[in-house]
Amino acid sequence: MLAWVIYLGGLALVIAAAAGLVRPVSALVQRALEPGLPVLEALVRGYGRVVAFVVTLCAGIGATLVVGMAVGMGARAFDSQDWRLFHWWSGEQTHGLTRVMQVLTQIGNTLELRIAAVVVALILIALRPRFAWLIVLAVVSVMALQFELAQIFGLAIHRGHPPIGHGTYPSGGVSRLIALSGVVLLLGTRLWHPVSFWIVRIGWALAAALGWTEMFSRVYLGKHFVSDAVGGAVFGVMLILSVGLAIVAATPDQAAVASTSESRPRPLTVPPA
Repeated sequence: MLAWVIYLGGLALVIAAAAGLVRPVSALVQRALEPGLPVLEALVRGYGRVVAFVVTLCAGIGATLVVGMAVGMGARAFDSQDWRLFHWWSGEQTHGLTRVMQVLTQIGNTLELRIAAVVVALILIALRPRFAWLIVLAVVSVMALQFELAQIFGLAIHRGHPPIGHGTYPSGGVSRLIALSGVVLLLGTRLWHPVSFWIVRIGWALAAALGWTEMFSRVYLGKHFVSDAVGGAVFGVMLILSVGLAIVAATPDQAAVASTSESRPRPLTVPPA
């Protein structure tokens, strides 16, 4: 019963936090980016949108490596507590919740998310063919970086895994799910700007719910230690920030992205006599 309370209580908390914080966080990010927008526009004018995307993404990769390594060292220091929590969770498992989590945990599997990434990319390209290059760059970047950087973290931190699972630091399922859902949301809001803020709230609330469910299921089923799941969540958020900033760098002028600006008729002007 306690495990159900933790899962449902945590689910309600992350949904409320995601829906409530999206507006102030968006405003904070926008304010932080404003001083750098002229630089991004100059980068686009001088070298093109693809180069602007790649340059900004490389900076994000560097920050992700630093943060990921720091969190990984903390996970190694938390090793004894991870084992205590692992044994505690083993005693809290119930037949009903275990069956539910065994189904839900599959949403973070590699094959399923790769298929989802391809399907979502094709749908976005069909709806916004003008920005096919940006969609492909963003989706390929987040999936490729998640895989490659996770391998680097795993080798560098080199910690053990639970006896009934083979997951190590960071949790791949958690990072994949959070990163992909977040980047898709950012793409959608960028390509369909402006978007109703209620739709944005619902989107981030859904992403938070999926991320929490994956985190809980991996720990509850003994596939990962708690610090592995937390590290995966941090890793996923860093990937969202990295690819998201690259998207902004490649499209600094939101008016060019807004579909309304493309369909709005130009006013007729009368030349002076």
